[in-house]
Amino acid sequence: RVLHAHMTTPAPAPGERLAPADRAKLRAFVDVSANAEELAGYLPSLGEMTEFFRMVFRRGEMHVECIVTALVFIERLLRARRGHLQLGADNWRPVVFSTMILASKVCDDESPLNADWCYVCSDFTLTRINELETALLSAYGFNATVSASEYANYYFNLRSMAARLGPTERDVLRLRLGLDSGGVLTRRQ
Repeated sequence: RVLHAHMTTPAPAPGERLAPADRAKLRAFVDVSANAEELAGYLPSLGEMTEFFRMVFRRGEMHVECIVTALVFIERLLRARRGHLQLGADNWRPVVFSTMILASKVCDDESPLNADWCYVCSDFTLTRINELETALLSAYGFNATVSASEYANYYFNLRSMAARLGPTERDVLRLRLGLDSGGVLTRRQ
């Protein structure tokens, strides 16, 4: 829901003009497999976004902490680009995928290598994954740390948001993500 909200909320006005090199870094997040004409005005459904996230999460055998950490990285990227980057139909998959990879590297003791992520989501080649990782880290000064207080803030905000959802919506979301009633990942494939 948070990512979907980012896509439906207008981006803030860009703070300053971007240098050509910075514009090139932002282009790294555009989905190269997407047809711009087909995506014009397209908004992926919450279900489509959930399924993509779930597929990467399960195939990458990620820990639950990666969900929160990936959200931290997505919002950090959007803040760092000061209105020059907004999640949209042409970039949400590369942004989500690259932040999930980075979250796995930060949270998991044994994260897959970049070459292994190609098998998690075959839409991304090793060259593309490396390009996304470089652009992501470069966008916020190679700061891939998430403090305990920042993580806790996101975690409790997400829990509060989940508590505000109606029971039916909350249960559907748990089922889609493969979480049991306590928020723990179940190992169904």
